[in-house]
Amino acid sequence: MEQKEAYFLTPGLPLKRSVIVDISGGGLRFMSNQRYEPESLIYCTYHLLVGGKNKEYEIVGKILSVKELENKKGTFEHRVQYVNLDVDDREEIIKYIFEEERKNRHRERG
Repeated sequence: MEQKEAYFLTPGLPLKRSVIVDISGGGLRFMSNQRYEPESLIYCTYHLLVGGKNKEYEIVGKILSVKELENKKGTFEHRVQYVNLDVDDREEIIKYIFEEERKNRHRERG
């Protein structure tokens, strides 16, 4: 993070766990009990299995939209756009998506 841009993390803030429900080369969608404000920047860290290897991604994202789930009050769906994502990381994420789609098609046929 330090090499990319001058992002300042506020030290001492607790990390919040969330569940990613959709991922793309441009961003992600996640659910959380925490509500983040639209236009705010968040620090995201997650692991993906790409090419048989587990890789950790550390990415800055901008909150595009937030909505509370009607059937689950207190749970918020967030849509996030990556900010200055490294080209290699973007390609790896896209490769992961294609690998998962291929696995799913194979399971549906089998």
